[in-house]
Amino acid sequence: MKKHLLKSCALLAMLFYSISLLAASGIDWSAYEFLGDGAGNGKYANKYKVQAVEGLAVVNIQKPGWAAEEGIYVHVPAAITECNVKSKIDGAGVVLYLSSFTAKETQVTLKYNAGAQTCTFWVYFVDGTDNTTPDTPDTPGDLQTGSCSGTAKGVDTYYTEADPNHAITSLTQGFTWKAETTAKGVNITVQFLDNLPGMASPYLFRFDSEGLLMGGDIQMSGWDATQRIATHTLTGLSNGEELTFLVKVALEAGKVLFTERITYVVGSSCEPDTPDTPDTPDTPDTPDTPDTPDTPDTPEDLQTGSCAGTSKGVDTYYTEADPDHAITSLTQGFTWKTETTSKGVNITIQFLDNLPGMASPYLFRFDSEGILMGGDIQMSGWDATKRIATHTLTGLSNGEELTFLVKVALEAGKVLFTERITYVVGSSCEQTAIELPQTQQKIMKVIKDGQLIIINNGVYYNAMGVQIIH
Repeated sequence: MKKHLLKSCALLAMLFYSISLLAASGIDWSAYEFLGDGAGNGKYANKYKVQAVEGLAVVNIQKPGWAAEEGIYVHVPAAITECNVKSKIDGAGVVLYLSSFTAKETQVTLKYNAGAQTCTFWVYFVDGTDNTTPDTPDTPGDLQTGSCSGTAKGVDTYYTEADPNHAITSLTQGFTWKAETTAKGVNITVQFLDNLPGMASPYLFRFDSEGLLMGGDIQMSGWDATQRIATHTLTGLSNGEELTFLVKVALEAGKVLFTERITYVVGSSCEPDTPDTPDTPDTPDTPDTPDTPDTPDTPEDLQTGSCAGTSKGVDTYYTEADPDHAITSLTQGFTWKTETTSKGVNITIQFLDNLPGMASPYLFRFDSEGILMGGDIQMSGWDATKRIATHTLTGLSNGEELTFLVKVALEAGKVLFTERITYVVGSSCEQTAIELPQTQQKIMKVIKDGQLIIINNGVYYNAMGVQIIH
């Protein structure tokens, strides 16, 4: 009898443990192993689990030299362009900072392959706050009614600086906002006063008291594209709770807007006049002095010059990161030209191989350490018949080193990443130094420390055709 009683107790304990790990997401976390701790000397052991989904490879907790914090390193089949939690992206891999995970469960969304594909999964944190109970506030009568409203022109610094190639940095007229507590929850209404091209249905980002993103982005349930008004109701809130949010809007040509963050205390009311007095923020129209950054439109400051060359190489890093899709060689290769004009640097690429299903190419820029700068940039000109892509980069300075590659999506999910080209803004090169055609068998191009090096008969040249000492 005693044996049977002990056995029953053990079974009950196991059952309660399994139920405790079956959280809001519906995932049975007891079926998952904890991640290995490669960064905290055991401090992060037995703390984190990641949901297994198709296309996601989970490595461990680590802190690479290029990441600012410890995090969970995962990777997907192609270069990541966006992550909804605090993180550091490096090509097809990303370190998800542990500081992002304060709840028991957090949903993570990665956009990759030039934004064409999405990978969504959950991260479990054993010490996180329980996010399974907030449904009980369906006793909505407890909420006090109240509302606040205002006008703003600001953008969010964190997300805007994290994506300098796509995020717009200012608004002319701004937006109005209203947060209203009702019996059912908090209704949020945002109206955009600027008619930005290609505005899509907006998303809401929520933040905790430390400014960390809570869960994933939330598509706003109401969107009137004609009046540019977005609405959404948040439930599961309590009186006096501080609600901080921003609104993200995808725009034409891959651009994106992240509004400044708004904070509202649930159940509170504000004097409508005071939020409207932020019409004084019309004085921030004086920050039209930021038209001084248009002084780089004194384009005569840029020296003119150009370089050109031919290549057959592919980028090792991205090609090896996606072996199932990235093509590993070119037969004829491509020609490239970089030309500094008064307006910026014009980049022209012509593909000599007629690869099946070639789509409009994207440009990847890299810093001096070979790390991707911002997201990929869709090249503005594409002639599919001649296989010529063009794009002009602005905001550059004489002598600045510009390193880039071009990515082209192909038929059947294949993709090409060209080798990286480095050009010094304002410089000119002797084409013969780069092409030296007669002895082509003895010419080799390599990328070393993020630099294009041409080796001809044992002599080393940089991308401008100038001999360097090896």
